[in-house]
Amino acid sequence: MSGMVIVLSVLTALLFIFLFTISFSSSKAENAVADLMRYLKRLNSHPGEFKKMNPEQERARTEILFNRVKTSNSVDVLSANKEMGSLLTHIHQLIITERSARPENEQSSFIKLKSLYADFLERNGGCRI
Repeated sequence: MSGMVIVLSVLTALLFIFLFTISFSSSKAENAVADLMRYLKRLNSHPGEFKKMNPEQERARTEILFNRVKTSNSVDVLSANKEMGSLLTHIHQLIITERSARPENEQSSFIKLKSLYADFLERNGGCRI
């Protein structure tokens, strides 16, 4: 009888750990997408920021957000988020426009930033650019 209680206690503990892990990873995924969406909406609502943007810093910031989203979400989840795809596409176009307005010595940084957006869109079920 006491052996069965121990087994049930262990199974209950394992079930609790499993459910906690699933819950934590789900909220981590949701938080990563929410953080990226806030960031993209801020960029989209202030297109004038592109004129004073440091493309190297922006690429580093964006890469961190993209990596968080990619590691905690499936491609299906990301490709289903049409608002994210639309924002990414629009910001990609803003980057292209700003790149052409910058001096030649700054353009390579904008090319890297543009490529980061294009790669994220293509790998995660978004539209091809």
